[in-house]
Amino acid sequence: MSESTESTGLRKRSVGVSGDSKAANLTPSVGGESRSDSRPKAGSVEGDGWFLDVCLFCSSSAGSPLLDMSAGVEGDGWFLGCMLVLLVISGLAFAGYERRPLVVSENAPMDRFSAVRAKEKVVKLSDEIGERTFASPENVVTAEWVWSEMNRLVDLGKEHGFKIEIERWRTSGTFDLIFYGSNTVFAYHDVENIALKICGLDDCSEGPSTLVNSHFDSALGSPGGSDAGGMVGVMLEVISNIVHREEKLAHSTIFLFNGAEEPYCLAAHAFLSHPWCKTVAAFINLESSGAGGNNLLFRMTPGHNWLGKIYQRAVEYPFVFSGAQDVFERKVVPSNTDYIMWSDRGNIPGYDFANYRHGAVYHTARDTSSRCTNSFLQDMGESTLDLITILTNSLELEEDHSDVDLSKPKLVMFDLLRLFTVVLDETIVNAIYAVAGVLLLRVLSFSNDRKVVFQCFLGMILGFILAIAAAVVVGLGVGSVSKLSWYARIWLVLPLYAAPSMLMTVWLMRLVTPRDGYTFDTGLKALSLVYMAVAGIFAALRLRMSYMPAIYALGALAGTVKLGGPYSVQMKFFIVMAPIVVIGFPVCATSVEVFSAVFGRSGVAVKEDAIMAGLVSFLVAAHVSLPIGCLALKTRRSLTGLTVVLTLAFFSALVLAVARDVPYTSEYPKRLIANEVRFFEDGGEKSRIIMTPGDSYQTGDLPLWPSDGFITESNAGDHLFGKVGSSVFDLFLPTAASVLGGRTLVLNDTQHIGKDSPNYVNLKVHRDNKWGETRKLSISVEVPGCGIIVFRIRAKIKSWSLPVEIVPDGDQYIFRTFFAKGSKPYRFDFEVEDKSAKIDVDVLGITQGDSRTMAEHIRPKIPDW
Repeated sequence: MSESTESTGLRKRSVGVSGDSKAANLTPSVGGESRSDSRPKAGSVEGDGWFLDVCLFCSSSAGSPLLDMSAGVEGDGWFLGCMLVLLVISGLAFAGYERRPLVVSENAPMDRFSAVRAKEKVVKLSDEIGERTFASPENVVTAEWVWSEMNRLVDLGKEHGFKIEIERWRTSGTFDLIFYGSNTVFAYHDVENIALKICGLDDCSEGPSTLVNSHFDSALGSPGGSDAGGMVGVMLEVISNIVHREEKLAHSTIFLFNGAEEPYCLAAHAFLSHPWCKTVAAFINLESSGAGGNNLLFRMTPGHNWLGKIYQRAVEYPFVFSGAQDVFERKVVPSNTDYIMWSDRGNIPGYDFANYRHGAVYHTARDTSSRCTNSFLQDMGESTLDLITILTNSLELEEDHSDVDLSKPKLVMFDLLRLFTVVLDETIVNAIYAVAGVLLLRVLSFSNDRKVVFQCFLGMILGFILAIAAAVVVGLGVGSVSKLSWYARIWLVLPLYAAPSMLMTVWLMRLVTPRDGYTFDTGLKALSLVYMAVAGIFAALRLRMSYMPAIYALGALAGTVKLGGPYSVQMKFFIVMAPIVVIGFPVCATSVEVFSAVFGRSGVAVKEDAIMAGLVSFLVAAHVSLPIGCLALKTRRSLTGLTVVLTLAFFSALVLAVARDVPYTSEYPKRLIANEVRFFEDGGEKSRIIMTPGDSYQTGDLPLWPSDGFITESNAGDHLFGKVGSSVFDLFLPTAASVLGGRTLVLNDTQHIGKDSPNYVNLKVHRDNKWGETRKLSISVEVPGCGIIVFRIRAKIKSWSLPVEIVPDGDQYIFRTFFAKGSKPYRFDFEVEDKSAKIDVDVLGITQGDSRTMAEHIRPKIPDW
């Protein structure tokens, strides 16, 4: 029987607690019980020398006899045993996180989804056709190819006894919304949609149908391998799978391939007016924000809890956590999908899926077919096929879901190791929270260490808050020297930000918590209090993620159960950490993967390094630092060893961070926005290519530009903006132009005008009447090719000719019109109250291969990143 850590390793004293003496002799002191025999065993390490402490802490991997786990808690072996437990649980959670279905080959039966067959379609779209910007020639070519695939599938359906209908049409329309803080009206002209309907047993009657949607256009400058060529490939393969099955689905399934999602969901809005939309009872939206990874269900239409139960029954490899919906509902992520049109404007319930890994290539030239992995396609394809089957055959689809009570309990969902889905409603989560609270009160009422528990609780709260603050300070400091140092090396955030955060948490806990009377159980009671407090805050805010701290609190309470034997501490630690790691690991990993890409492509107004540091610190403190702090409080050796290891990790990471001048690589590129501005000057036609940075590095901060005078810098306010308007650079950016700040670059090339360029947009002011109490204007636009016209009106509008209501008390409006090639001239009449109001009209053409010509002109002059 081994000695307790306290009696052999620190001060040769014992801490007695009440309880059965026989149990006490079997339980180490750090687990809540202590042995009466405090005599040191032969071979134990005496003294507080830091060198011996570190050697003891680090030697387990070499099989040191001092740390033989068969000796139970000999020396500090119990601490390393707990770290081994944490490592094993983390490995299990990682294996679940990476669990995806096996890729099915092209030779598999045609009724099974094959990622290899789907990938062939992705190669066609991204590698052969390439960039497919809305209304561009390549977009038209893509539409023709999709239409030919539809006709092939119609013939295939006839062979297998399926009735399939297809339609292709163009639509014009208008809608308004708050777009990045501004009252914005979107008008579109001749937007193209292609749809296919597989009739079920109802033979395409007026019965309910399921809509599956994605888009075949791509972002400007991107070949759209994953976004959304991969989704188009998945949908085409799923259609083929359904047709090759022997049994028909109960109801119809509509597959919509829309040609204009990137200009803010225009084609999805256009489908709302189509007759087929009237029969849609539920939708499945497929999207991408990266390349590869898991198929994440990140939101569902609120109030339709039946959708969660369908997902639970249908999907074999689930990946979902409801906290993602909290994030999107609070607009933390500056992005949106066609989901908003179906759910918010069409009042149709449904799902929103996307992958997220390697988000650095999102909307860049790196989004190629080679990065759209087969494992991800198989994951999304199987999930989509299974979900369509269960959803379309379900009785729930036939029910009337138009009257939804949003005040009823929200749905909470999460998966466990991608093995199965847990579906709860808010009431059950609150019940878990209540049970944990009652149990905690009962445990505390029978405890003699309540004072120490509350002191430890205070130390945890202080450590939690100050650790995040310390990490933010570190982020600001590192960011001031080397911005985005973690962008291409995401693992660097752990030693760089998590290490100092953990040290701050653990040491503050030690400073505040008295050593006398402290046991591991004391720390677990305090830990449960912390999780209960967090769960209470989340529940008060009605956040779906409140299930996480509520379950963590129960786990911490379960860890206080009395256990005997030489490995009781490790068992207690396992009980505490198992729910924390299994539930929390995928949330933490996904959060870091998603936000590292989001912050990496943000503008200079966002302190990305500080925010990333705060996020990592919050996640690590909540899931790792506090539980480990409960262990390390009792033994100075463990705390000393932990401090040395984390300090070495931090400074090693710091050296790596500041030693690298440029955070980008060819796989993690810098985003540059290039605009060719054409104008008339001195009687002749000239052009400038203006480059603007799309992240925190301003153009002058990088060794990017040649020194031969070909490229010069110019202050944004002093250059061509006065001639072409103030919002040219915000047309394709997620934030306003002012966020970019800093400087722009001007390529001194007055001859570069694309040989395939269309004629200039014809913009005419037919009326500008200032004689009355208001100012009345009438402007017409004729676009020979395709393009975008932006009216920025900085005044209160009294009336206009648009078919949408004017927002009351609005003092600035943005009216964006999107034109396809061949659109008819468009006339816009409006009346403003302020006669001296500033009105900007910006014209952007995106036609006839200009963007490619420009890219080919610029690319040889800049590095591959």
